[in-house]
Amino acid sequence: MNVSETIYSINFIFSFLTVIAALGDPVVKTKYGTIIGSNFNISAGRTIEFFTGIPFAKPPVGELRFEEPQPPDPWKTPLVAKSFEKMCVQFVPIPGINLNATEDCLFVNIARPSIRSPDSEGYPVLVWMYGGGFIGGSSQLYHNFDANDRIVSRGIILVSFNYRLGPFGFFATENNSALGNYGLWDQVQALKFINEVIPSFGGNPKRITIFGASAGGGSVSWMTYIPSAQELFQKVIPMCGCAHVSWAQNDKINYRSSLDLLNKTNCLEHQNPKECLRTKSVDEISAAENAGTMGISDSVYFGKWGPRINEDIANSTDFVEINKNLDYLYALNTQEDITLGINSGFLSKTALYFPIQPENAPSFNKSDFEAGIKFILSENGAFGSKAPEAIQKIIDFYENQTRQYSRNQYLQSYIQLFSDLHFNVPLLREVREKTKHGKNNVYVYVNDYVALKFRNPFVDGSAHCMDVPYIFGNLFNTEDLTDQTYVKTRDRMLEAFESFVKSGTPKTGEITFRKVENGKIPFTYITSDISLKEDLWPERVEFWNQIMEEFGFDWVTAKSTKKVQN
Repeated sequence: MNVSETIYSINFIFSFLTVIAALGDPVVKTKYGTIIGSNFNISAGRTIEFFTGIPFAKPPVGELRFEEPQPPDPWKTPLVAKSFEKMCVQFVPIPGINLNATEDCLFVNIARPSIRSPDSEGYPVLVWMYGGGFIGGSSQLYHNFDANDRIVSRGIILVSFNYRLGPFGFFATENNSALGNYGLWDQVQALKFINEVIPSFGGNPKRITIFGASAGGGSVSWMTYIPSAQELFQKVIPMCGCAHVSWAQNDKINYRSSLDLLNKTNCLEHQNPKECLRTKSVDEISAAENAGTMGISDSVYFGKWGPRINEDIANSTDFVEINKNLDYLYALNTQEDITLGINSGFLSKTALYFPIQPENAPSFNKSDFEAGIKFILSENGAFGSKAPEAIQKIIDFYENQTRQYSRNQYLQSYIQLFSDLHFNVPLLREVREKTKHGKNNVYVYVNDYVALKFRNPFVDGSAHCMDVPYIFGNLFNTEDLTDQTYVKTRDRMLEAFESFVKSGTPKTGEITFRKVENGKIPFTYITSDISLKEDLWPERVEFWNQIMEEFGFDWVTAKSTKKVQN
């Protein structure tokens, strides 16, 4: 390009930006290039600024499939960021969910107040990581009107991004030619990118909170163990999920799923299976994967794809906490596994005992309760020759729990068992670990409120991620704004989230959440009212710790803890 052409290009870009500015579109200049967003109307006639579809990495296609993400190339012409880009390829067995999905999906969305922060260091930043069992989900499903209205209006920049799912995010081989964890590396790269550009958007990179629910909760928990993610955030909100559980850290699950995929795509016997799988189209891989389900039918191995612990991601074959000076707000619902444990085909249409089909729920009795536990553990050989003794102890413990329920007692205790295994006990173990090390400030709340319209007909309590609509609204038809008690509870929880993001201490009204100390786990209990409680389910954590120590197998992580004699 000669001098005159260069001058012309500069003048053209300057003129273009002048026109855009005159039209009122927000313009941000970053180290990667100029970004043009849009004005976004929220409630009460207010407006925020929204930037969508910003690339935070190179497209993970071709030679970059099954590799760590690479930083994006700078763009020379202004990037018009006014619409969401496509979601990552989905592997959730729901009709229509694959619409508008692609392998080239690594984009970030940023919503900020239209008025610059009165704090010279900028606004605090809240970064969302979606859930979906590491096989489904997208940022655009969540980053909606309600989220912007409820978060950005409070003087917080809200950020969301996509990460790779299913085999594109987690395919791995036992010989480590494919290491897996690409979805986790996407999350790390997104956080690096956010730290680089957020000052240009008026955000403070030293006041970043990461939060997520379900697999998103597992993801934000994982970030606290990855060395390269340290210093990229200061506060963490794992909601209904953490890293210390079978579905968030199990090599056996990934290897089984990877071998199955290689077999279905005729790559299993190939000299280089990873390279063979790279030659397959998205449609070929999707067809092979969607022939199955989420992979949790009647099994101690809960899940199909997800993170694995290795030295590549965590510098260790076990969890080693890196940053010991973070603020945590952990969240649970009282009966997390209602949604997963009673299911009409989303997870499995052939399961005998987990999940339970809705038509079998009303008649679920003691014999079903005992048969389910025996079948799942016997089929999977979890406790070896000690299985009968271990199974009986588990049956006895959870049969004793039936006393707290006034209806469908064995069904409710059965759902409690799986809620404990998949969500409660692993999260509480992690809470205890976090309070043992360093200067972490740890808080916990339990949501037990459900709007009348959405209460389960068979099981009492709040189901998996039923606190997520407090922030993201009616995205899954789980919010009833005609229920004034719900609206009041939602507003109080939003106040708690806001105070945590801004100060590190969650509080709402006159109630300040209690910090967890060594020993007991005090928690904030959310119903139609909010109250402080002394210690969260210590007997359940102790029971599963004893089972692990006595029988050499931990059902919570689905791993052997010592060699079992057969």
